[in-house]
Amino acid sequence: MFKIGLRRTQSERLDQSPWVCSKLRSFAARIFIVIFVVIVCSPFQVALAKDGTWSSATNGIIHFGLENNSLEKNNLVPDPQQSGFKQSTKVQTSRVDFKAWKGLLEFNAQLRLALSSEKDSKAEVDQWYAEYSLTDELFLYLGRRNVVFGQSYGTNPLDVFFDPLALDRTLNEDRRRREVNGQDMLGFEALRSDTFSVIGYWAPSYSRLNQGRPDRALIAVTSLFLKWNADITLLAFEDSRPGVGLSFTKSVDDAILLYGDVSLRRGRDRFVISRDQGSAISPGDFLMQTSDHKQQYVETSLGFSYTFESGATINTEYYYNQNGYTDSEWGKISQIININAGNLAQGRYSGLPESNLLSLNSALRHSVVRRHYGFVRGYHPDPFDFGMSTEATVFHNLQDQSGVASLRLEYGVKSSVLLGVYISTNCGSGMDEFRLHSNKLSSALYVTVYL
Repeated sequence: MFKIGLRRTQSERLDQSPWVCSKLRSFAARIFIVIFVVIVCSPFQVALAKDGTWSSATNGIIHFGLENNSLEKNNLVPDPQQSGFKQSTKVQTSRVDFKAWKGLLEFNAQLRLALSSEKDSKAEVDQWYAEYSLTDELFLYLGRRNVVFGQSYGTNPLDVFFDPLALDRTLNEDRRRREVNGQDMLGFEALRSDTFSVIGYWAPSYSRLNQGRPDRALIAVTSLFLKWNADITLLAFEDSRPGVGLSFTKSVDDAILLYGDVSLRRGRDRFVISRDQGSAISPGDFLMQTSDHKQQYVETSLGFSYTFESGATINTEYYYNQNGYTDSEWGKISQIININAGNLAQGRYSGLPESNLLSLNSALRHSVVRRHYGFVRGYHPDPFDFGMSTEATVFHNLQDQSGVASLRLEYGVKSSVLLGVYISTNCGSGMDEFRLHSNKLSSALYVTVYL
């Protein structure tokens, strides 16, 4: 693991002057960027001075969709619409991907305009970076880039700097992880051989760069073992929850693939929630405390994939998240939710129960809240022999037996027009995890035009 930053000395007493420390870090970051840009842009100028013309390529999509949610109230969310959930939304997304290159210099960009009838419309710059080839084996890049590690489909423990809640599940596998903001970074990639590579980057957080995110740094080493039909990636990373990670794949034969992703990070990513036994205001009051920030937590996903001669594929995965709540912790949380739901239904304690439920809903806003899960995915490129692909998934909580199941059908009218249907339902009862999701049934109809 490594860390980039300022060294504090006792004589400077920076620990007693946070404002000065912050300004010095910002100044150092700016100096570092200036030096880096000067170094990187020097060969750029040489490349631009040579004879030759720029080459470029542009493509993109226009997407139209209609999304519907069948909302259902529960103890945690007694009024889904008041909480901001929408029943019907029309969306339109335009995305442009641009690449330009000349000699050893290359520019890449992904621009996205997302319009919605119910949500905030926004224009996004998902990627915007320059890459320069110092040699055939060493590349430098600067700008906003989307970098992903890991193999898992259900939940990816090695996508360490990404919040799964940012994923739009109505999008297919090709677009879901791609159409999100990247990180503003300085980085390199070294291809030491056909079987060994190293990638590293620094993503500082200040001013308009990586707003709302911590300073981050990462280095990854990937090695292919051709003799064993396997590959391994090792990560070391620094952010608010630093740690290490490992990803592997192993081909047993042409049809069977074993894979897995593991991360070990310092600090728990959620509050410990317990009843406030000493509260004299409301019996539904609770305490939210952070865990020991020095403790290490494991997150892992182990998978198995089988590909049939028809091209159909089935994936099964087991996912474990030590950050998740134990049965004992979840029992206490469920009790707090039920007490506040009962007080709200009977009009007790003014607006305190509603406020408590809103706070609980926010605290439990994670992609998963428990520890043990199973995931199954089945895909067939054309099961009915007329050009329509089918994908079905099940994400199952192995502790309370609740889960979410989805089905996606896509039909290519032409090579440039795709029609799609997506349906997802949450299953469970009582205080099961997925029963507490308000969108009981979600569906989407969409048309995507490829330019």
